[in-house]
Amino acid sequence: MPLYSALYYIVFFALFFLLLWSLERDKYGTVIPLVGLSVLLILFSALRFDVGRDYDVYQGAFDFAYSNHSEHLETPWKVLNEVLGYLHLDFSFWTFIVALLFVPLSLYAYKKQSYHYALAILTFVLVFKLYFESFNMVRQCMAQAVCLYALPFFRKKRYWETLFILLMAFSVHASAIVMFVMLPLFFVRYNRALMMSLLLLSITLFPIVMKAFFTSLIPFISGEMHLPLDLTYIKAMGDTQEGKGTGILYLFNTLIALYFLWRERDLLVRDKALLPYLNTFFFAIIITNTFIFFQVADRFMYYPYFFLPILVSNLYERGNRYDRWVLLAMLLVQTLITTRNILNTEETYHNYRLIIHDKDVPNDFWVQRVQEENRTYWGSPLFTAKEMNSKQM
Repeated sequence: MPLYSALYYIVFFALFFLLLWSLERDKYGTVIPLVGLSVLLILFSALRFDVGRDYDVYQGAFDFAYSNHSEHLETPWKVLNEVLGYLHLDFSFWTFIVALLFVPLSLYAYKKQSYHYALAILTFVLVFKLYFESFNMVRQCMAQAVCLYALPFFRKKRYWETLFILLMAFSVHASAIVMFVMLPLFFVRYNRALMMSLLLLSITLFPIVMKAFFTSLIPFISGEMHLPLDLTYIKAMGDTQEGKGTGILYLFNTLIALYFLWRERDLLVRDKALLPYLNTFFFAIIITNTFIFFQVADRFMYYPYFFLPILVSNLYERGNRYDRWVLLAMLLVQTLITTRNILNTEETYHNYRLIIHDKDVPNDFWVQRVQEENRTYWGSPLFTAKEMNSKQM
């Protein structure tokens, strides 16, 4: 890791833990540290430059409205790109607006549903698939943040509000359609033997069966059959990032899920409101175990998994001391995973750079991109690329 990236991370985590300690310590003056935490998380995401696997994809979609990257964007994202382009604002404003929406949406939902807010925020940052993953899956993480608000409305049987929230999430990213099915299932109290069987099968038999099933589809997809669905991703079926490892993390997460399944009866006696959050964790583990070989399907796991900070904070408050030790062990392992991913030279996190640079150290961001075609969907820029070139001459 370059020295400047190490310094950025040291400053970020130092400020984060200081503000989190202040939030936990001062029960009567939480506004200042809470605002400080929000600003810190927003800026660290908004000011990043070329950090995240999909950074170039979103920048390409922003710069070129008719590119392949832009073609698959949902309407709200196209409108955002269009407005910023019409105002002649660059991509740094896009990352800022996205962070300005995503972080407060997530933190406010966690505040409303968690019993131990500081612990929920700690989980949000230390677990890689939550805050830091939003640098990669920008649109889906935004949809996940919106879906956080659906669960309380569904609990209160306010179904129209729930439908409206889920439709908003679906408009942000099409994968949110899975929440129309999963959300009601979160409130079902399943037979513990059935859930234990599903968890055990997901780590043993399900991956083999599902991989064989999807593999059997490839000859039909590769042939001349005109299927109604776009199954391109099945042709390029690839292992998830965790699936390329030793499998220890899958076993560890499954054991954690089995422990809380064993504790479920007592936990629900203490607090019945824990049921949907426990089920979100069980669902997430089953999905990610089953689709260890298929990265696209595995991404559906992120929707129930995004409720993890609420589950951790609420179990910590309602559980016994053994539950707390298990939760702390899980957070420790997740912290090690986050550290590994940040230091991984195959990822862009290890080379964290700010979008603000010294004038004596130019980089590709400041090099003007000459575009011969109009980048906007409607309207036109003040000057075309040819006009700009003629003015400079």
